[in-house]
Amino acid sequence: MTEASSRLVKITYASKSGDSAIGKKLFGYKSWNVKGNSKKEYVHKPIVGSLQGLPILRIGRSRFIAPEEKLQVIQNAIKRKGGVVRRVEPVTMDEKAVERNARHAYRGLIDPLIEKMKYASEMRDRQLYVASLEYGIRMVSYFDKFLNELDDYGSSFVKHEERRGSEFIKRMQSFESIAKEDFEAAKLQTELFASELENLRDQILK
Repeated sequence: MTEASSRLVKITYASKSGDSAIGKKLFGYKSWNVKGNSKKEYVHKPIVGSLQGLPILRIGRSRFIAPEEKLQVIQNAIKRKGGVVRRVEPVTMDEKAVERNARHAYRGLIDPLIEKMKYASEMRDRQLYVASLEYGIRMVSYFDKFLNELDDYGSSFVKHEERRGSEFIKRMQSFESIAKEDFEAAKLQTELFASELENLRDQILK
């Protein structure tokens, strides 16, 4: 997108009036054809956005990455189109570095989570069992927030792990529900979950 020496920033913008077309005004769009009821084809002309031509990488509906030296130009363009810059954040890692650091950080989550699930599966007291599950749920929730803060580029790896984290939480919540009816069955499911986590750890951290 830019020379390696360029500093990058992540910009989050919005429309002051809630105009859903602000993205088109900023980034433009290509022409397209639409057929009417009379089978007549109507051609929508392309629009050139005010930010087109700038070295920008879009990473979401209202976020993009751009060189720091273009920040004033970008802010002025957004303002002219009825928008406002909500947030400007420094980008310090490329997508590969994000994934590498996310994999390293995973060790800090998955090892304690495995041990907590093993501990839960051996519990005789249901309250302690539930407390272990709730601890695990909090760990995964905090880790998902950390990944979101770490990721500037909308990394596919991070998105996948966030979805996986949501599934972890649902699994642990389901164990709590099962334990109300059949404590032993819940503990067995938790033991199997711990084994799954061990296999997953080996895959992610290899």
